[in-house]
Amino acid sequence: MDATVVSFAGMTHLGIISAIATAAKGFSVVGYDGDEGLVRRLDRQDLSILEPDLDRLLVANRDRIRFSNTSSDVSACDVVYIAADVPTNDAGESDLVPIAALVDGISRHLRDDAILVVLCQVPPGFTRSISSEPHSRLFYQVETLIFGRAVERALNPERFIVGCADPEKPLPPRYREILDAFGCPILPMRYESAELAKISINFCFVASVTVANVLAELSESIGADWAEIVPALRLDRRVGQYSYLSPGLGIAGGNLERDLRTVLNLAGERGTDVGVVNAWIANSRRRRDWCWGVLQERVVNSNPTARIGVLGLAYKEHTHSTKNSPALALLGRLRRMDLRVHDPVVPAAIVTYATGCSEPLACAEGADALVLTTPWLQYRELQIADLARLMTGRVLIDPYRLLNGGEAAAAGFEYHSLGMPPLGPAEPGTAMLVHGNDRPVMPKRASSWVRVDLSAMRSRAGWNGTEFWSYASLAATSTSWRQMASTDSPRGCAPGMCLSRFRLWLPAATQRCCETISSWWQRCSGQRRQSRWRSSSISAPTRYMPIPRPRYPKRL
Repeated sequence: MDATVVSFAGMTHLGIISAIATAAKGFSVVGYDGDEGLVRRLDRQDLSILEPDLDRLLVANRDRIRFSNTSSDVSACDVVYIAADVPTNDAGESDLVPIAALVDGISRHLRDDAILVVLCQVPPGFTRSISSEPHSRLFYQVETLIFGRAVERALNPERFIVGCADPEKPLPPRYREILDAFGCPILPMRYESAELAKISINFCFVASVTVANVLAELSESIGADWAEIVPALRLDRRVGQYSYLSPGLGIAGGNLERDLRTVLNLAGERGTDVGVVNAWIANSRRRRDWCWGVLQERVVNSNPTARIGVLGLAYKEHTHSTKNSPALALLGRLRRMDLRVHDPVVPAAIVTYATGCSEPLACAEGADALVLTTPWLQYRELQIADLARLMTGRVLIDPYRLLNGGEAAAAGFEYHSLGMPPLGPAEPGTAMLVHGNDRPVMPKRASSWVRVDLSAMRSRAGWNGTEFWSYASLAATSTSWRQMASTDSPRGCAPGMCLSRFRLWLPAATQRCCETISSWWQRCSGQRRQSRWRSSSISAPTRYMPIPRPRYPKRL
């Protein structure tokens, strides 16, 4: 048998990546697209999409792939994939007219023994409606590429889901050869089941995203930290280590929205219940506006002419797609303000009412607030000291926790992130208890600013428990910190010895904050201790508070 030749029709994101990945498995590949200009660019290895490692993979397999704008070139191919991206409108509805036209055009040039595979995402019923090819040679294959990880997913798929006219019959040898080259399980099923399987996968993903967003919002309001909860969920076998549990700014990109709209339409036609889908969509819209809500409350209401810096325009990292981008939705609400924007791959010119910046720090210069809307890797490298030097205001909105929130708070910033209460100065008279790596324990009203950090210390002298050294800091203003207290161990205890308790000294001005700290420790330990006044060599009266050893995990 001659070597199998494969064609991919439609050189969009799906088609280009699938073609190059198949060539990387040793097959001869023809990439077809009717756009002559696009084909010429592809011949020059000028890719129209952005994906990590894609350029390198094309160079390494250039001798096994050629691009053509002549539809008759597919006649030499044994297996032909319909691999064009399905366009959607703002409501998430698919436009299947170009896909149907591509199927009809390609079918005219197929050999009598050639296999036609629909790879692009279509609603249930589409594949069976195709009449230009015998169903014995027609298949639907689920694609599960992810923007930003598409090369990895294309080369190492978790499984192949294949829709067939008759799932009991073996797959044609040429088609099976291609699938076997990827070394993953193959799951044949009827057309409609495979088409719905793709939607089902995305629905489970959307459900996870919504759960994370709902509980992250609750965490923000009660003083919990969602990032601390996630490891516990991953260790539960009913959830799993690969579950998507990171809160975000709603559903974006177009693909998930398309599946939601498809199910709403199908359910409307057949009268099935889709209340949960409507709830997912409502929650997505709510979380998309999270950055706007923080900006409005902390900046815009008090300063309508504020300068706002926005880092990121793409809807996620490693892509230039802005489909339903939360960044663009935010900028649309701020269009009357002084805006500075930056994105490493998306041209700032798409936001005509904002000033584009060539570097991220240029967005921060003179800004009253800085919003990091896309988690690009280079934004993680920003230094808090540089932002403090350049910015006029002190509001950092970092939904994906790209920066060090504790460091930002210590520098006088208000630090806002998804899934946790804000850190740092927010309004006079608010105390925030912070433990471990600067995550809040609980906010409390007090007469002044207080910050408490706790770190675990393992005993060096045979004590099996865990002790905690702590210190308190009092902010003189809402934008600067100064240390007002320190730890002091009981007399006669040398440094490094295990201690069953230690004393925390605070100025009398922070009495209410002492009571807050004391009551919190009492709840952790299950013990009730009474604080009392004591005189000391310190000129001002001091508050003496014994800290019991808490019955609590080793690391808070």
